[in-house]
Amino acid sequence: MDFLSRFQAVFNAQHRQVAKITAKTTTGYAARTHAGETVMLKGSGYEVGANVFYDAYTAEILDGAPDLRVVELRVE
Repeated sequence: MDFLSRFQAVFNAQHRQVAKITAKTTTGYAARTHAGETVMLKGSGYEVGANVFYDAYTAEILDGAPDLRVVELRVE
């Protein structure tokens, strides 16, 4: 096992993001992020309109996400 694989196994490096599914495709789903970008996600078992958590690197859906408003706070 190489160093990167060991590091990822210890820290379980997921880059979790949130998106809303906008369409079902033959390979998974099309979804829109809160920033307005369209991403293609891999997974199954979700309906159009559902919010999901996904891994930003692998594009795999990790779990369902609550339908909450996202607010960005500026820190000075």
